[in-house]
Amino acid sequence: MSQILQFPTKQLYGFSKPVNGSSNAEKALLNTIEYRRQTKPLTSDCQWCHDRPGFHSMRQVGHDEAGRPVVYANFGQASIRKNSVEDIVAHVTYLIENAKVTMENGVSTWVFVIDCSGMTLSACNPKLGYGTTNILANHYPERLGLVVCVNHSSLFHGVWKALKKLLSPGTVSKVKLVRSEAKIQQLFSNYFSLELANWLLEEITLNRQKPISIGQREFGTHLNIQMNMTHEDVHPMYNSTFFRPNIKT
Repeated sequence: MSQILQFPTKQLYGFSKPVNGSSNAEKALLNTIEYRRQTKPLTSDCQWCHDRPGFHSMRQVGHDEAGRPVVYANFGQASIRKNSVEDIVAHVTYLIENAKVTMENGVSTWVFVIDCSGMTLSACNPKLGYGTTNILANHYPERLGLVVCVNHSSLFHGVWKALKKLLSPGTVSKVKLVRSEAKIQQLFSNYFSLELANWLLEEITLNRQKPISIGQREFGTHLNIQMNMTHEDVHPMYNSTFFRPNIKT
């Protein structure tokens, strides 16, 4: 019952209009309440990352200039090369519920920076992307503010071509594919502080190196410290700290 009573009131407006193609916003809201009752996202966790730190590379690294949580992910940093819909959805749910705690009043959306360097064929499964976007669209409507994809290859373009057919036009319009370094820098400067923009640019550069360094691969051992803290401890650190181990190889 507490999962229902603690439904984020400030985010209810996302259900004030049709959700993910449904004409019945009330039904969509009731479905989400039932979803939260069953999955208990307020106490959600990513057991995969607890058991194997760095299993997923997606993590919050700060906020943009509008106060929106910024989430970064790089395929090459993940310690696993083949994911399932189950582990991806569990991790994204954990990430979202944590990010919500860092949001000030009036902020309702998130920004994702997806670094495609290190992307392998096994990761190019449209079902994984659809599983993630389906959770966002159905149970966190109107929360996706911006998705920036960098270092994408022809492999990713094939996945994106298949995936966007399953998404609403509104969701597709929020995705920006940027390849040139100059355009990436310009886009980052438009949305992020100088500190965050510089961190992202450096992280992207380091993760593009082949082979990726041990230091970049082992970022997960540092994230594991935060994952074992309480929500009150974790979120201020996510708000102000960028995670990179001081290991050089």
